[in-house]
Amino acid sequence: MRFRLMVLLVGPVISVSVFVPSAMSGQDAPAKVAVKVGDKVPDFSLTTLDGKRVKLSELQKDEKQTKKGLVVLSFWCATCHSCRHVEGQLGKLAKDYAGQAAVIALDANTDDTPKAVAAFAKKNGLSISIALDPSGDTADLFGVETTTTTVVIDGNGVLGYCGQFRQKAGASAEDALKAVLAGNEVAVKTTRHNG
Repeated sequence: MRFRLMVLLVGPVISVSVFVPSAMSGQDAPAKVAVKVGDKVPDFSLTTLDGKRVKLSELQKDEKQTKKGLVVLSFWCATCHSCRHVEGQLGKLAKDYAGQAAVIALDANTDDTPKAVAAFAKKNGLSISIALDPSGDTADLFGVETTTTTVVIDGNGVLGYCGQFRQKAGASAEDALKAVLAGNEVAVKTTRHNG
């Protein structure tokens, strides 16, 4: 299923970003079943800002980014208000776990181009790795409907966490990442997706 990011304005300054199935925007696509926590994640491809295609399996083998094959993807886009609240924390997570986990902001907005996203990142001084999936296939793979939803994939390619990047009081993607790195069970495996 392909997604189109819709930014809804609610009141004078609040925006909510949701991924809308393309079927709702006039494009038909076959329905897919989302990967559940505990399931093996099928190999998928993303596009880097410089136009290179990279597969999950390649990210997991990239020892410069992750020695144990851990991957964190946070669904993000340049036009999302709530993403502005996560970018700094996502950058800190990437820095704190450099070499232990590949931490990537994943833009699955059909309208974002590599050039526009790169310009946005440069203008805003973002130091996070950003990849694109304009087809929305990756968002669909994980059942993601809102930005800032984050997934943690362990070194065996198993989905360990899918939910909010960080809850105000409670679980976070970092908690899940710490548990996976320590070889422990993730205490809270899912949270409500809330962009």
